[in-house]
Amino acid sequence: MAQLGQIIHVEFITQIVLGISGVFILGTLLPYLGLVARRLHDTGISGLWWLLRLIPLGLVVLVIFYCLDSNRDSNKWGRSPKYDYDHDEDSNLYEAHLVEED
Repeated sequence: MAQLGQIIHVEFITQIVLGISGVFILGTLLPYLGLVARRLHDTGISGLWWLLRLIPLGLVVLVIFYCLDSNRDSNKWGRSPKYDYDHDEDSNLYEAHLVEED
């Protein structure tokens, strides 16, 4: 009777799993970097600060940066989507969603 390792080549399955993992990592890396750069830009910090991950405790500093509120005013990367409206015309934009219509 043949053993399972002889019927199914373990090396082949390992290569398939590694290939699928590699495609997943490559497919999610660029959107992740774009998301991180956008979040850092919203707080007025350069996206290159992401490189802090490469040093010890750099991730802790990045988490603090990620938790900062966005700038209300424009910075060199533009306005934050959170505050991207005209304050004069739409000053009660948030409150308008809270009012129930009868």
